[in-house]
Amino acid sequence: MSSCCDDGDHQHHKPGHVEGYDIEGDDPTLSACCLKDKQEQAHVARVMTVLRREDVTMQRLEQRHLSLDNALPRAAPAVALTSIDDDDLDSDDDEYAYLMDDESIVGGLEHQRRAALLAKAALREQGLGIVWGDVEFKAYVQNVLARDTQALVTAKHLRPIVVGRSDAATQPLMAAALLQGAERFLGTCFFGISANADDALRRLCPRIATGPMLVALSSSGEYIAHRSLAIFDEDDWDRTLLPWLEKCNVLRTDFVALTTAKPKQPTTSTNANDETDDDGPTGYDCGHDGCRLKFGYYHEHVGASKETKQAMAAWRQ
Repeated sequence: MSSCCDDGDHQHHKPGHVEGYDIEGDDPTLSACCLKDKQEQAHVARVMTVLRREDVTMQRLEQRHLSLDNALPRAAPAVALTSIDDDDLDSDDDEYAYLMDDESIVGGLEHQRRAALLAKAALREQGLGIVWGDVEFKAYVQNVLARDTQALVTAKHLRPIVVGRSDAATQPLMAAALLQGAERFLGTCFFGISANADDALRRLCPRIATGPMLVALSSSGEYIAHRSLAIFDEDDWDRTLLPWLEKCNVLRTDFVALTTAKPKQPTTSTNANDETDDDGPTGYDCGHDGCRLKFGYYHEHVGASKETKQAMAAWRQ
């Protein structure tokens, strides 16, 4: 906490330090400022003392170090910003007694963590919130090419697919990003593969090159688009990759269980009279109304937009 004393505007002198001058008595403006700083610092010191005393995490870490017979030095208590008498500290503890007595504060965080872990474990038992690896991806490709829809339904793989192909440099960041996406978008299946699954990836997408990339597939295994990840940092996932996956229309927040398996063959084109999926159209959403390739394969629109052309035509008239 910054204060007037930290900026070097003035200094606190003990009475008698400068003969005939007492900053707290002779200068009312600075005296009020310094008194407020002392009160705030004392309040912070009291609160931090109570919180550190009831910190469950630190207590368990210390117990773990003791159980492992680890000779790590015990953390020294924080130095109080102001000198506080023991009697004053004991009297102030009564003011914050609710922090120790209120179970919602002391044990609430622990209960929330436990509930979150149990919820994640329950989802993983159902095959949700998981990033599948090389073995599962090879089995997925085999089931897609064999048109074994029942196997895809059983494995929870009949969903829009996101495949993250990483190398040694991008693997840690890729694994963390895919796990975050899998836990957030339960209706999307996430695969994190390595170079060992390149052959299976080429069987499904023969025209893409190898290397770190992100591949978007429809729920039937059709190729939508891919994006190279030769340069990938921790900010790229939220800043560029998630918006790109939303354009590819493969992100689903909720998982909808299929009661019956309907065989569907991967095709390069769709018929207008075919039945549509319950999840809505799949494929790359270019954002241009009236585009014949909308929700198809990845493409970009170049040149002036329709609105710009109309404005230019009106200006010429």
